[in-house]
Amino acid sequence: MTQDNIKEYFKTVLEKNKDASPEAIDILKKLIDHTINFRDELKEKADVILTVEDTRQAIDIYLEAVRTERLKGELDPKIDSLVRYWLIKVNGATF
Repeated sequence: MTQDNIKEYFKTVLEKNKDASPEAIDILKKLIDHTINFRDELKEKADVILTVEDTRQAIDIYLEAVRTERLKGELDPKIDSLVRYWLIKVNGATF
């Protein structure tokens, strides 16, 4: 898997949501930037690869956490870390 697959995934998400509000697009762009940073840090520090599938799962969990203001328990550690990273960086939330 190439390192650009996550970028390509988010590109398709942006294309599918091109009619979204400017605020939603801004949040999506922040998620993209923070995901790339997280992916690079994870690879550098732990030699672990963040996959597109990991990212897809994390997005679903992130959206639920934003909606409910609760984070599911018993998550894969990599996905849990990504979701928490997004919540802090994008939403300023820690729960």
